[in-house]
Formats: sequence, structure tokens, C-alpha cells
Amino acid sequence: MGPDGVIEPHYTGAALAKLLAVNPETIRRAAASGKLPSVRVGRERRYTESAVREWLGSPDARRAA
Repeated sequence: MGPDGVIEPHYTGAALAKLLAVNPETIRRAAASGKLPSVRVGRERRYTESAVREWLGSPDARRAA
């Protein structure tokens, strides 16, 4: 839940990769290294919009893309 009390959007790895036009492996590696926080739901990982925005603003994300 975001700071304003509204539940923020969550993305699957595949959806996030498609949205950002990157290989899904890029998303997986960022999550595995701890640079892109995620939550595990069953066998999938989910990424909050705020975590994605923070990761995109980091120098690591610019190098990965």
C-alpha cells in the first residue's frame, strides 16, 4: 500500500519486461541481485510500481537497459 493508502499496481516479470521493452532476463537478474525489490506470489515474482520507478532512476537500471 502506498503512502496515501491506495494499493499501487503490481507487475509480473513478463508484463514489466514487455512494458519496458527489455528481455525478461533483465528483470529477473535485477530482482535476483536485490536491485529491484519484488514479492513472491506462488511461483511468480511481482514488482510494485514504486519499486520499478525507484529502480529505473538508479544508475544500475540505465546500464541494464
